[in-house]
Amino acid sequence: PQDSVAVLLINAADGVAELSLTLSNHVGGQVAVRSIWDGKDLGVHSGVMYFPSVAAHDSVFLLLTPT
Repeated sequence: PQDSVAVLLINAADGVAELSLTLSNHVGGQVAVRSIWDGKDLGVHSGVMYFPSVAAHDSVFLLLTPT
C-alpha cells in the first residue's frame, strides 16, 4: 500500500536481545503490522512493540500500514 513503511530492526549484539519499535516514530495512529520475513500479519497496534528474543545478528523486518 502507498502509505506503508518498511522498518528493519537489527540485533547487532553478540547475544539474544530485546528490540522495540515506537510505532509513532514511523506512522501515526494505529497501524497494521506484517512480518515480512515470516509472511504473517501481527495485528493492529499503536504505541510500542517489543520483540523479546531476537537472536544475535538477526533482524525483524516489518511492514507498517496505517489503518
